[in-house]
Amino acid sequence: MLSNWISNIILRNLQPRVFVSHGKLNKISSPLLVDLYDFIFSRSQYFSPESLEMIQRRRLEQIIDRARSSNAFYGEYLKNISTVKDFFSLKPITKETLRNASDCGLLRNEKLKEFAIPQDTSGSTGVPLSFFLDKNMLARRRAIYRRMLSWIGKTDEDFVVLLMPRHHPGLESEALLFQCGSPVQLEKDFGKLCSILENKSVILQSRASHLVRLAQILEKNVPKISFKAVISYTEELHPPVRDYLVKILDAPVFNYYASNEITAIGQECEIREGFHINSEWVLVEVVGKDCRPLPAGERGDIVITSFDNEVFPFIRYKIGDRGYWIKESCSCGRTLPRLEVEGRDIFSFLLPNGQAGYFYELIYPIAKLISKIKQYQVIRHAPHRFTIRIVPGPAFQKGDHKLISDKFREYIGSSVDVTILPVKEIERPSNSKHVSFINLHKDHLQ
Repeated sequence: MLSNWISNIILRNLQPRVFVSHGKLNKISSPLLVDLYDFIFSRSQYFSPESLEMIQRRRLEQIIDRARSSNAFYGEYLKNISTVKDFFSLKPITKETLRNASDCGLLRNEKLKEFAIPQDTSGSTGVPLSFFLDKNMLARRRAIYRRMLSWIGKTDEDFVVLLMPRHHPGLESEALLFQCGSPVQLEKDFGKLCSILENKSVILQSRASHLVRLAQILEKNVPKISFKAVISYTEELHPPVRDYLVKILDAPVFNYYASNEITAIGQECEIREGFHINSEWVLVEVVGKDCRPLPAGERGDIVITSFDNEVFPFIRYKIGDRGYWIKESCSCGRTLPRLEVEGRDIFSFLLPNGQAGYFYELIYPIAKLISKIKQYQVIRHAPHRFTIRIVPGPAFQKGDHKLISDKFREYIGSSVDVTILPVKEIERPSNSKHVSFINLHKDHLQ
């Protein structure tokens, strides 16, 4: 089709920078660009794998050339890269490395400083990072978000609400922000939230911990809120948690793979079996110990390159997650590749028997009891000693203590010492994600 051919050409040749922050162009070019990319992304999600690979290769060459010529850190990092094959042999960049380079003033492209949008992240790795997004990202970022909403089935009558600490740049006109920094604050502001959502067809996006607390509150109340769909993001969504949210909120729950640094990485379609990666927007790799890409089905570290941030590039960035590519094509018909994300790499540790243990497997019994638990945090003091801090709900009982302890011993070993500590609240730093696993014994796997 001619429209697909035109879309392919545009995506492979994204070079002009549009000054959307000045004068009339802010009012004219930005909406026109969003509409253009709406059209393109609605078609490119069905492109052949060969076409998507060609688009990625062209976009990768562009960001390499631009970062190398305008950025001191990447000028050194990419100096020996002459082919795409060379690129895939580079050692991925960690958040610690970027933090050090940023502190030395080596990362921001000063020629594009008028495009810089200041951002920061504390992250679950505990390494804070101040960085910049690129204003030239926003039109495409907005269109990518619209594509996700279209997969959910959004219509003009639906009301999209973001329940989160702050707005995401570029999405201000796409959804209403209900500012909420923690589940505790949500409980205090519940009445105000209900007054906004009542008698509307609502698409709600929030962190898993916020959604769980909302569901727990709604179990005791009967406000007139009709959820069309729910989007969970940034925090791990365990299957029992999803099941609980579907039951209480009476709506399908979609998982969204995003980060402050990269923004929209991937999202679930209506089939909800893995994340479709936004290949026109980012390059995602799953790499092994030799830092080279792994084939589908093999587990490794997730590494991401953002094609659109020239102000503060993220190139071959080790985001801290682990996962694997799904081999089979999706029955939804979309050709965007699918990724299964298994959790943070810092959430892995050595079991007493020397095998690898994973937090997302360890806390499965807690996830099964999520309707009875407001919040939890697991602290690993030593290979044989754990403390589980729990903010219990009214239905949490002594038998649940035993169930959790027994399952921990079953997973780790019979000699493990498990202390379950009920608390009123688990504090978190302002505007940051809840840290559900703290490993104080320094043997986590890389």
